[in-house]
Amino acid sequence: MTDHVKRPRFLQSLIAERWDHRGAQTQVFADAATNQPNAVLAYGSDDGIQAVDFARAVGGPALRAMGFQDRAQQLRAVARILKDNRAALYRESLTIGATRHDCELDVDGGIARLSALAGQALKSLPNAPVLHLEDGIGPGSTTGRQQILAPLSGVALHVTALDNPVSGLLEQIAPALIAGVPCIVCPDPITACVSERLVKLIHDGQILPTGALQLIYNPPLGLVENLSAGDAISFAGSRSTAQKLRQHPAVAAGLVRLQSCETGLSAAILGSDVALGSQEYQFFLREIRSELILRAGQRRHAVRRILLPRHREAEVLADLSATLADTIVGVPDDAATQMGALVSRGHLETVQKALDELRHGAEFVSDPIITPGETGGAFLSPVLLHCAKPANTPDVHHTFVQGPVATAMAYDSLCDAIALANLAPCSRYSNVFTNDSPLAQEAAACLTSAEGQIRICGSEMARQALELSPDPSVPRLFAATHHAQVCGAEDIRHAVAAYMMRTEIHAPPQLLTALTGRWVEGAETRHNGHPFRKSLETLRIGDQLITETRQITEQDVEQFAHFTGDVFYAHMDREAARSHPFFDDRVAHGQLVVSFANGLLVDPAPGPVLANIGSDNLRFHAPVYFGDSLHVRVTCKEITPRASAPFGDVRWDCCVLNACGAVVARFDLLTLVMKSWPPVPQDNVSEHKAAPHTAATPHMAQDPVQQPAE
Repeated sequence: MTDHVKRPRFLQSLIAERWDHRGAQTQVFADAATNQPNAVLAYGSDDGIQAVDFARAVGGPALRAMGFQDRAQQLRAVARILKDNRAALYRESLTIGATRHDCELDVDGGIARLSALAGQALKSLPNAPVLHLEDGIGPGSTTGRQQILAPLSGVALHVTALDNPVSGLLEQIAPALIAGVPCIVCPDPITACVSERLVKLIHDGQILPTGALQLIYNPPLGLVENLSAGDAISFAGSRSTAQKLRQHPAVAAGLVRLQSCETGLSAAILGSDVALGSQEYQFFLREIRSELILRAGQRRHAVRRILLPRHREAEVLADLSATLADTIVGVPDDAATQMGALVSRGHLETVQKALDELRHGAEFVSDPIITPGETGGAFLSPVLLHCAKPANTPDVHHTFVQGPVATAMAYDSLCDAIALANLAPCSRYSNVFTNDSPLAQEAAACLTSAEGQIRICGSEMARQALELSPDPSVPRLFAATHHAQVCGAEDIRHAVAAYMMRTEIHAPPQLLTALTGRWVEGAETRHNGHPFRKSLETLRIGDQLITETRQITEQDVEQFAHFTGDVFYAHMDREAARSHPFFDDRVAHGQLVVSFANGLLVDPAPGPVLANIGSDNLRFHAPVYFGDSLHVRVTCKEITPRASAPFGDVRWDCCVLNACGAVVARFDLLTLVMKSWPPVPQDNVSEHKAAPHTAATPHMAQDPVQQPAE
C-alpha cells in the first residue's frame, strides 16, 4: 500500500471574467502545519494590464451607472453568501496555520464588518451616482455652483497582507465598491489560497457587476506600472514596500492615490500606578499573552514592545514568562490548540533571522521552542526578550518580527516611557494600562508615534472587554476595537471619499440641475398640484408649492415660550430686546418659525408622504417680528429611491419668506415618500418591481473554467 498524498491545488486568477491557472512564473506553497505541498500559484507578466483594461472598460462603467445604495445592497447580499459558505474559508485558513479562534475573528469578523459597512452606506448615502457637498447661486447671478464627489474613473488596486486574508481583503474592497470603483485584488502569496477561495465565493454568487472584482498574483511593485491618473492603491504590508510605492513617479506626482496600512512596532506601557495582582494587572498579563498567540503573533499591529516601570520590572517579567509558558502550541484544527503555526516554514526562517538581530541588544526571557524538523510544521512558541538599555539599542525599535515575539524594557518615568515608545518609526497602536487620569492625558498628548490609535486601558475597559470576549485566548483589546467597528463607529463617507474626486461645477441653474440631479435656485419649477400628494412615480425635481400666509402674533410667541420653556429675553422682554444689537423689538423663536413653516406646507390627509425624518442646513437669515406674515416656498430638490424598499428619500428646499419677499429661514426638509400611491397590493408586488440595472447585471464566463484539484 502507498500513503495517500494530497495533491496541491492550482490557484486561479480571475481576469476579464475568466478563471485560469496560467503564467510562466510559478510558486508552490506548503501547508503550515505539515509542510506538505498545498497550493501552486502562477501568474503572467501581462496579467496586470489585462485586468486594468477590463476594469476600466467594463467594471467601472457598470458600477458608476448604479447608486450608492444599489452598490451597498449588493455588498450586503455578498455578505450573506459568504456567511452561508464560511466553512470553506475556515478549511482554507487551517492550511495557513490559523486556529478556530483565528478563523472566527478573521472570517466571521470580516463578514460582519462587510455587512456593517454596507448597512451604514444604506443609512447615510443616497441612491445616486455622486455625493452632493454644497450648492448655491449668488444674488443676481445667472450661474449656479455645485460641489460633488464623483467616483474615480480608474481602478482600485488592493494589495493585502498575510495576517487577515479575509477581513483585511473585505475591509479594503468595500469602500471602493460602494464608491463605484472596480477592484483588482493582489493578495500576499503565502495566504493567497484563502484569498482565492474568498473571491471565488463572491464571484460565483453572481451579485457584483461584470468586471467589478478581479484577482491576480503579480508582485505589487510591477503592477503599479499599469496604473495612471484616476487610479488608487490600497496597500497593507511592510513599511519597506510602502516606501517603494510612494517613490513611484505616478504616486509621487499625485496621479495615483495611495492609502497605506503598514507594519509597525506597537507598544504597551504598564503604568506605574497599576498594582501587582490587581484587576488591571491581570488584564495586562492576559492581554499581552493574547496579542502574542492570536494568528501566531503575525498580526501587523500586535504588541512588539512592552514598557514596564523599573521598580517592578523583575516581578512583571517573571509573571509574563509564566503566563506565556502555559500556551498550548499545536495543530490548528485541534480543539486544545491555543496557538497555531506560522504561515510557512519560509516565514519561520524569516522570524528566526529577525530574532538573531534582536539578540544583539536583548536577551531571552523565554527561549523559543521550534518544532523538530521531522514534523515539518512552522511552529514556534511565544518568545519574550528583555532589553536592558533600550535607549541605546535601536534594533528593538526598528526590527520588526512578524511572529510571536515581544521585547520588554524598563522606564524610569512617564516621559522616559513616551520617549522610548516614540523611537519606533511606525507604531500603529499604543496601549497604556493605567487608571491615573493625569498620566493617561499626558500619554495621549505625547505618543506621537501612534499613527492609528492610542488606547487607554483601565479597569472599566478591562471589564467591558472581558464581557465582549470571555475566552482568555482572544485578545480583549482586539475584541473591543473590532466590536466598535462592526457597530459602525467609522464614518463610511470618509472611507468612500478616498475613492472619489471632488469637483465644482459652474453652469446655468437649469443645466446644473440636469447634470447633478439636484434642483438649484434659478432652475425651472412647476406648479401642478400639491407635491405632497405625489408618489415617486409622478413627483419630479422642481415641483414647487407656494403656501398660504400666516401672521405671527404676540400670543403665538408667548404660548410657544411657556409651552416649551424657552423664555429667552429676546422673545419675552421688549426693553431688553430693543437694546439688543441685532433686534428692533421682541422676536419670534426660530423653532416657532420652522414649526409654522411645516404646518403651512404639509397636506394633512393620508398620502404618499410617510414621514419627516429630519432637516439639513437650517439657517435663520432675518428676525421675525409680531405682525409679520410668512409663507413658504417648498421645492422638490432631490429624489432618491431606496433599492429594497417601497419608498424613497425626498429632499425639499424650504424657503420661508416674509411679506416683503425677504428670506427669514431656509432649510432642507427630509421625507420618506412611497414609490407608488395608493400602495401596490402585496399580491402584485412582484409585477411592479424594477428590473435590475442592465449595466450591473453580472454574467458568467462562457469559456470553460479549469477546476482546481481538491
